[in-house]
Amino acid sequence: MTWINLPGLYSALRRTRRSRESDDRWRPEFQLSEVQQSLVLHVQVGGRRRRDDARRPLSWMPDHLGHPAGHPSEVTKAYRPARNVRAVRLPLFPLHAVLFPEATLPLHIFEPRYREMIGRCLAHEEPFGVALILEGEEVGDLALPRRVGTEAAIIASRRLEDGRYDIVAEGRRRFEILGIDRTRAYLRAEVAFLEEFIGPDAELLANAVARLVEGVVQSLEASGVSIADETWRNLTPRSLSYRVADALPSSDQVRQELLEMPDVASRLRREAELLMSFQRVGVEAGAA
Repeated sequence: MTWINLPGLYSALRRTRRSRESDDRWRPEFQLSEVQQSLVLHVQVGGRRRRDDARRPLSWMPDHLGHPAGHPSEVTKAYRPARNVRAVRLPLFPLHAVLFPEATLPLHIFEPRYREMIGRCLAHEEPFGVALILEGEEVGDLALPRRVGTEAAIIASRRLEDGRYDIVAEGRRRFEILGIDRTRAYLRAEVAFLEEFIGPDAELLANAVARLVEGVVQSLEASGVSIADETWRNLTPRSLSYRVADALPSSDQVRQELLEMPDVASRLRREAELLMSFQRVGVEAGAA
């Protein structure tokens, strides 16, 4: 699938954060139905407790997860999922970035360990995993990754003369890390791929999010920015949830929260809240 972003959406939403600056152009007009408003404001029947459960981070790890195993061939087993799953081993690339399914990520590969990893992936036409860093840095000692990441397929690559690579990776499936293997220069992880549950009222929530995005698009067009890409109008709820998640000008923590949502409906609901909060800040900035 070819990923096409929403041109101008990211920068337009970033403007709403300048709450002390006036920008009359940023006043997206939209109207949600009463049904859509109730869906956005109430996560599920059951009240606040269900809301907090839906947002509980999945990425918490014991401190010792990912530290060197006791034996060179041992894989750290700090936790396991409650259900029986078939584990798959993936090369792992911890980054200060969140990759969503169906999104793309350009990478410049210069460290020897990751040049080796990408070379193996290209030679065997295999994917690797991208996971947000919990502790550590991208360069230097091996970093500790978050528990949930995304499988990445290399869809374009160029090997430079000195052995470095320029690649474009495309997000495929979400995974949960079951164990970390540090026996190579780069991390490998045993992972279980996560199911994509749709959740209740996904279609209605997708319509609500689409209308909120429509307000952003109308605001951009009113300010003279041409939006040539209209593919987002015909996306499935799942694809829309990931498209909007990737376009939102959010912190890595919020992006990780969206990646980890238990179902599509929960992700769309959270995105509607974020879009409405950006709109409120934008209106306040315009009125200042």
